[in-house]
Amino acid sequence: MICNSLDRTIAIGDKRLDYKTIVYKVVDFLDHTIDGFPQYLSDSGFNEEIEKRINEMLATYLNNCTTDFFDIDTFRFSFIKDTSIESSNYNPDIGVMLGNKMASTTNSFFHIECKRLPARSGHEREYVQGKQGGIQRFKEGNHGKGLNYSAMVGYVQSGSVNEWLEKINSWVDELNRIIRDLSWVNEDKLKLRSRSNQHFFISTHSRKKSKPIVLYHYWVEI
Repeated sequence: MICNSLDRTIAIGDKRLDYKTIVYKVVDFLDHTIDGFPQYLSDSGFNEEIEKRINEMLATYLNNCTTDFFDIDTFRFSFIKDTSIESSNYNPDIGVMLGNKMASTTNSFFHIECKRLPARSGHEREYVQGKQGGIQRFKEGNHGKGLNYSAMVGYVQSGSVNEWLEKINSWVDELNRIIRDLSWVNEDKLKLRSRSNQHFFISTHSRKKSKPIVLYHYWVEI
């Protein structure tokens, strides 16, 4: 399940942290750990192409990283594969919950959707659009419902990061011209977030029934 209120604070021991503070800690954690995922796959001998299996490995890797990154007695996250959402048929690939033993909630407060680049044949634009389209699911509220921040992970398996950035943003431009019901606009494009890491992007997406959602994009070459 997800947090019911973005304005709530969550108790961790004798401290109370607000929603944004916790989200920024997740982003900082991903910033410092996600680039090690390809090496983790290589060291484990993993060579499968099935996206769900890659997602399982990512969740395992991130959970392993929390042991070294956080002091378990003060702060920690738990990355849950195939997070369930009440009254929804759309489950994000990974949900993030507070994993600290002193936390006051077990709700997911951050969703991560993962997509291969390129996607399977016939679903080439799945990172952006379609029944299983990553960004579209966030815009429609099927993922990230009740949340203002979430993330996407792109598994770059062929082509360069720059080529994919140009291609994905061109798809958004096309949607802006031909589809009006979801209001695809320039803000839906991915923008570079860090000059020191050319694989980190950010985008902001309007939603019909709630405030916009900010997505942090992490691309890893595997």
